[in-house]
Amino acid sequence: MRILALVLMLMALPAYAESVPAPVAPVVQQPEAPKSPRADYRRAERSPLAGDFSEYTAGKIAFLRAELQITEAQEPNFASFVEILKRYSDGMNKHRETMREQRRDMQAENQSNLATRLGLRIGTMEQDVQALKILQRALAEFYAVLTDEQKKSADNLLAHLAR
Repeated sequence: MRILALVLMLMALPAYAESVPAPVAPVVQQPEAPKSPRADYRRAERSPLAGDFSEYTAGKIAFLRAELQITEAQEPNFASFVEILKRYSDGMNKHRETMREQRRDMQAENQSNLATRLGLRIGTMEQDVQALKILQRALAEFYAVLTDEQKKSADNLLAHLAR
């Protein structure tokens, strides 16, 4: 009897196994790859302001004017400096975009050899030096009308220009 029961159980086992669903492996989410510090910078370049910085620039100028406590007598020198600063900033942005386009074109045409890249870099540096000299003259003229305390504030507020 026991043998018969055992045989019947063994015969029923395949049918029972087919009716029990197979275990499903749990879904494991892969951890996100760590982000590089530059990832946020690149994302910031595509911000809603990326197309038109006029409101941003106007706000920065108003902030600078208020922080430096520009007087009525200093206003013409401040306006001249801001105009040069705007031209410098616009010129640098256009210059960088031109350089990016040149590099893309060279890569597309497989002309991206070391000598060519060095030549472009030297040209870029020479243009940067010329632009910085113009900015330096404008800054010197602006600093000439500032008080010592305003100069200290300007040194902190405009430190990014010397990086």
